[in-house]
Amino acid sequence: MKRIIGVFLIGVMLGGCAAAPSSGGYSRNSMSSSGNRYEQQIMAQLTAHQNALRGYQMDDHFIGTMNQGGRYQLNASVQRGDDIVITGACDEDCTDVDLIIYDDRGRELDRDTLVDDQPVLNFRAPYSGDYTIEAVMYECHVNPCYFGVALFVH
Repeated sequence: MKRIIGVFLIGVMLGGCAAAPSSGGYSRNSMSSSGNRYEQQIMAQLTAHQNALRGYQMDDHFIGTMNQGGRYQLNASVQRGDDIVITGACDEDCTDVDLIIYDDRGRELDRDTLVDDQPVLNFRAPYSGDYTIEAVMYECHVNPCYFGVALFVH
């Protein structure tokens, strides 16, 4: 299983995950319907992404919060040659979230910086190892906004 672990760029990594400083809430790899309505909105969107990606399986996901202008880094371990799709989602108070993926040397592999709230990254892993996914909250009307990132593998 590939693991997505969240770390705020301005935060400290503790035990693999650091919660958003704005509310302290996060969840990882929990397909249950528990959680508040914003978490449920994000999970519904990530599940819809999974349904649209035929042949891909959701390997892991992360749901957290951040304020407008915030940046959040997630680490993902993947296998060489895997076809990877990474999608993002955000709650009803967010209209623009972006995703960027970097290899272990900090080289950018893909980015989605369109003005929308459904970013998608698509790449083939050139090697097995750790990659960094950066989520950027560009437009959040009511801070903090919930966001989610899912890793799909084919």
